[in-house]
Amino acid sequence: MQKYKRKFSKVMIFAASGLFMSSGALYVTQAGAATPAPKHIAGKSYVSEAKKSVKKGTTEKKKSKSSNTQSISELAKIISLTHKKVNTEKSVVVKIGASFAINKGAILEHSDGNIATSGGELQDYIIVNKKKGNLTQILSNKVAYCKGNTLGLEYGCGLTPAQANKANNRWVAIPDTKKNSSLYVSAAGDMTIGAAFKSLFPSSLTSYHLGKNLVINKVNSYAIVGTVPGSVSSTLPKGISEDFYVAADGTYLPERVQLTTKGVGELVDFSAWDHAKVPAAPKQSVNISKL
Repeated sequence: MQKYKRKFSKVMIFAASGLFMSSGALYVTQAGAATPAPKHIAGKSYVSEAKKSVKKGTTEKKKSKSSNTQSISELAKIISLTHKKVNTEKSVVVKIGASFAINKGAILEHSDGNIATSGGELQDYIIVNKKKGNLTQILSNKVAYCKGNTLGLEYGCGLTPAQANKANNRWVAIPDTKKNSSLYVSAAGDMTIGAAFKSLFPSSLTSYHLGKNLVINKVNSYAIVGTVPGSVSSTLPKGISEDFYVAADGTYLPERVQLTTKGVGELVDFSAWDHAKVPAAPKQSVNISKL
């Protein structure tokens, strides 16, 4: 999960805007028609679980003790099969809750949306020290689109305060060009399946083990638990705890990822593999170069 050239980038785990360590909570509708989130945090159970992770460590890990009967070769096989299966899927629905401790406050985030092989949409809701932000993000044909209030645009898509004020509640188009490269990465984030899972698969198996199978989202799942080595990926903080749940029904598809480190907790659920709908780009937008 690269997560981000936002003001709070130091506490983020994944990429800018993107899927993991995302923001929000508008509800997914058609492109250009975001429905405002209710006054409470949508999907607050996900945010609550993330907050528990910050305070107590990964909640699921307590149930996932290592087993002497499960070998490193079995773990490698499961990860390999999951990796191959994910690479054949065209889309997936994601639901994200996250909590970040920051100086004299906290950031709470909730996101719902779809990601696919070449693009996706996320509806985000974020609270930064009690200030509320909303954001809709769409990635289509190598152009990242953002629409939200000033807080959402600034924290979720990497716009400057001046740009966010000008673009308030308007669609902003950020093409994938050399000039916009860093901002595009911030706005596009992990909104493709390939980008979203790039950092999730354990590459150093000695830091992971198979825990006790758990039922996640009504699916019997393998529990892959461990600590991400600091050298594995620049997008993941050193020493972050990762619990990765993979369906044990023969599909090997990811069901959940839970990430925790000091001051940070995130819970991401996956569903409707290969059946999620990804919207088209908005019909009208303003290019970032004009802001």
